Amino acid sequence: MERPKRPNAVSRDVTADVGEMISLTPDQRVVLDGRGGWKIALSFNDKGELELEHFQPHESGAKKFFAYSTEGNQYGAGKIFAEPSLAVPVLEKGFLLTGALVLDEKGKVTNRFSWSNLVFIQKRRFEVTKSNRLLVSDPASGEMVPMGYLRVLFLTDKNRMTGYVGVFTPIRTRTVRILEMEDLLLASIM
Repeated sequence: MERPKRPNAVSRDVTADVGEMISLTPDQRVVLDGRGGWKIALSFNDKGELELEHFQPHESGAKKFFAYSTEGNQYGAGKIFAEPSLAVPVLEKGFLLTGALVLDEKGKVTNRFSWSNLVFIQKRRFEVTKSNRLLVSDPASGEMVPMGYLRVLFLTDKNRMTGYVGVFTPIRTRTVRILEMEDLLLASIM
């Protein structure tokens, strides 16, 4: 069914060529303002590859929510680098943790954290200890509250994203499972 047109609606083509916006010179970039103080910067590197950063200017320097780059892909497809400023290395293998899902003892999600949202919006601190325990500051007291132990590292798409989401549970396990979206999809159809 076709969507009815609004009376006096004006059709606008907002498509723009990014190269024209940046004048195709590697040393220039376009910065767009967003809500809540967030900004998006578009640029080309010296090889002509597109780069994009979604960042929050902060007193300690600009902190990125994500970066996007087409560098190294011969077809021009890009990769998202999640939380490049706040990602936390976990496990001995150096996996980068970019957010968290906290489950209770019944497996229900009780908290969901993006590091940027936690730090810049909620104004809270977080820490992942050497024993893989997530601590998050209480908004009222500022005390670090244990949220759970790392049980699973999950990556949505290894070809398009970096950075794992950690799944934390009240019980500490000996091993941490590492899963990618394809693991879940294949398991569901087999």
